[in-house]
Amino acid sequence: MDGVRVVELCDGGAGRVSAAFACKLLADFGADVIKVEPPQGDASRRGGPFSSDSPSAETSATFLQYNTSKRGVTLEIGTALGFRVLESLLDSADVFLTDLSRADWPAALIASVQRRGESQGLLVVAVTPFGLEGPDADVVASPLTVAHASGGAHNLVNAFSTEFGGALPLPAHTFEADAGMAAAVAVLAALHERRSSGVGQLIDVAEIEAIATLDRVDHSIQVNGPAMGGPRDARDGMIESKDGFTVLVTGQAHQWRSMLELLGDPAWAFDAEGEPRPRTEVAKESKQAIREWVGDRSKAAVYHATQAEGVPTGPVLTPTEVLASAQEEARGFFAPIAHPVAGTLRYPGYSARFAELRLSRGPAPTLGQHNGEILGPLLAALPGGWTVALGRRAGAL
Repeated sequence: MDGVRVVELCDGGAGRVSAAFACKLLADFGADVIKVEPPQGDASRRGGPFSSDSPSAETSATFLQYNTSKRGVTLEIGTALGFRVLESLLDSADVFLTDLSRADWPAALIASVQRRGESQGLLVVAVTPFGLEGPDADVVASPLTVAHASGGAHNLVNAFSTEFGGALPLPAHTFEADAGMAAAVAVLAALHERRSSGVGQLIDVAEIEAIATLDRVDHSIQVNGPAMGGPRDARDGMIESKDGFTVLVTGQAHQWRSMLELLGDPAWAFDAEGEPRPRTEVAKESKQAIREWVGDRSKAAVYHATQAEGVPTGPVLTPTEVLASAQEEARGFFAPIAHPVAGTLRYPGYSARFAELRLSRGPAPTLGQHNGEILGPLLAALPGGWTVALGRRAGAL
């Protein structure tokens, strides 16, 4: 992506970070992503958790994670000067990516990007909850409402509604990366197409459709999660061990036979000829025996013992345990990035490794960090001898 410039205009309001994630991916691959924030900063800067005991606009874990490798400027595009500077930024852009809904697009901005799409091949990417068209295009939404409207969170409700009684807030940004990944892939495809056509285009990414497209792990909760405590065959599911939970799967006959060996080949599991009895006949006994066997061991011990016998299991890890994972340590997935305010923190990397390509990642920008570097020359080129200091006093920066 070297030589590709992306102008990002994303608010991050209501906890939405899908558009910022798209730009993070492009930036990590080498695009020059210029993040345009309002003078008070992106809304995600004010959302916890924070990397220090003193919350600030520079220590939001959400902002730090979703904005690596970008350069940041502040502009009040509602002012005449701020909008003129934004247009100057767009003059050198290949991609303009925003999470503004259709109703929030200023008419002048629509005309500006349309003109640049035709004249310079600008790619315009809109990442919105329901898309730019249709009866719900302007509906106000949050990640929670979009996830449930997509059907993506349906099984979360089914699995837990008896206990909690209704729609649930989703942990972290469970579905936000879906639309971000979809947008980033679409940008790559459009840039490839533009090489031959030279034409820009509008890319309309609907978060609700991105969520509905992907089969998520949480969809399996209804099948696997309650299995040990539910009415169906008690052979699979999430079971409590001495130090947490393990997900156990014995769906195939050879896996169940191996599990019985681990249980000591109990007499109740076999018929008079020594063949395993149908599990529906021994559901009560197997449920109790598996619970006791897993409960007497650590999740690591369960994992290694069952894996050695060909039984698919996996420990349910906390974020802290994932950070300490020997597997991820061996792969170098979590890498340190130094931030001037938040300090050096470990960040998750990209989920694909390349034999030759090396990604170069930097920290999220501090608020207005690159105003002088990026906006200074643009302001100086405008009539009136503008500087960053004058633009700040005028309320445009």
